[in-house]
Amino acid sequence: MAYSLADSGRYADWQAIEGILCTRYGLLETRRLLADRFIRSELNRRCTAASRGRGGREGLNG
Repeated sequence: MAYSLADSGRYADWQAIEGILCTRYGLLETRRLLADRFIRSELNRRCTAASRGRGGREGLNG
């Protein structure tokens, strides 16, 4: 779900997605996911790409 939100182009970065994930999965599960630096970086990359209209999935399998 986090990658789908990032790919939507509606969010600036991983922090903008964090609240939505907390609502859906709870604080502990969200923190567990976002504790991973790679995931945060990938979410930021996808948010930026989507906001530029390129989509966030170049070279990735989802």
